[in-house]
Amino acid sequence: MTYKRILYVYDKCITPDYIHFLQNKIDFNRYFSSIIRRKWLYGKDMSENDFDALCHSAPALIVKPLNESEGRGIRKIIVPETVDGAKIVFASLTGQEVIIEECLVSHKNMVFGSSSLNTLRVHSLLDCDGNVHFMKFILRVGVGDSVVDNYCAGGCIYEIDEETGCVISKGYSKVHPESIVHPGTEIIMLGRQIPFWQEVKELVCKAHKMIPQMRFIGWDVAITGDGPELIEGNHHPDYDLLEFVGTRLWWPKFKKYL
Repeated sequence: MTYKRILYVYDKCITPDYIHFLQNKIDFNRYFSSIIRRKWLYGKDMSENDFDALCHSAPALIVKPLNESEGRGIRKIIVPETVDGAKIVFASLTGQEVIIEECLVSHKNMVFGSSSLNTLRVHSLLDCDGNVHFMKFILRVGVGDSVVDNYCAGGCIYEIDEETGCVISKGYSKVHPESIVHPGTEIIMLGRQIPFWQEVKELVCKAHKMIPQMRFIGWDVAITGDGPELIEGNHHPDYDLLEFVGTRLWWPKFKKYL
């Protein structure tokens, strides 16, 4: 899969008028509201009562800028348990171009010594008949105190086997290339089983059929104790994750369905 070929895949699979449903976090949450379970608010369109209700239902919040990518600007907020705690935080966020979400808690088997919510990147492709085909599965794990698991932000990534849901590659990161033990821990990642594996594939399949105009998508999925949760979809998923981590020679697999 050369860079020229991935650009061809993007061109072949993207309907420009539908990009905003994946690119804009507000549009994404609204479009996929029937399958997204977490609570969230838009900084420019929330009341103080709405924010109070969110604070009471979620012990921590994640704030994401709408115009950033690769984990930039994402921060975790724990609202102070004081009389004016929620009021002060609300005042700092209201009117801003941010999405404020309930902070999800990872399934116990998805915790690998970091502070981040660790997620999956699931690449799926629709053929001309509207059938969903899974391409590559990646586990993204944060390192140290980072609140994001993104590869570009220092996270470590591992390939997952489609059939078993187990980690099948060494770890790769910009700081720790080809590591067997997850950085900063004593955890050996090879063979690790992803919880709710069948449910992950069912969720992604359902989500992709909801937006057939975007034939190739890189989905980010979290695994909580209650099952998988759809975080976002990417219309130009990272080329690096496809051809340079774990298994290679992805062009023939894509070409078969284009």
